[in-house]
Amino acid sequence: FSNNKILLHPIVAFTSKHKNSDSIDLSLSPITTPLLFKDLYKILATDINLIKPEIESNFENLSPQILDNIKQCRILLVDDDPMALLITSTNLKNFGFNVDQAESSDLAIEYHKKFKFDLIFMDLMLKGTNGIEATQRIRELPPPLNQTHIIALTANAFLEDKERCLNGGMNDF
Repeated sequence: FSNNKILLHPIVAFTSKHKNSDSIDLSLSPITTPLLFKDLYKILATDINLIKPEIESNFENLSPQILDNIKQCRILLVDDDPMALLITSTNLKNFGFNVDQAESSDLAIEYHKKFKFDLIFMDLMLKGTNGIEATQRIRELPPPLNQTHIIALTANAFLEDKERCLNGGMNDF
């Protein structure tokens, strides 16, 4: 692209250890690649119906056809923190995903209108228009643009943050 604000790289999402809990676990634990891939694979296979689920849940055992399908998925990573973009995109690149990056919600909406992403990871604390407001603007677009699966990226793990994201039009937290 002539605009150097978008880079083609894959991505990874970080989420709380206890997704269905109201409490916060303050202990640190390593995030393993198989867990992250399994979560992304489940979203792509079951929630978005983008790829067909296979019996194998291990990244190393996926068929070449599924790996090719995964590489064709278009994912948009939206974050105004360059380090977060670098870390997340590098991790997802290792999975084989195609990931574009946007450093603001305005760029994210512009890119989504142009390229129709299969999945969007949206930071909540963007400068200017925040992630929830950007999600609501995406939901106002015509189909199929308004139906893209959007997952919140945040360091917040409070139940009210999750409810705010889901009520704001996001599909997952």
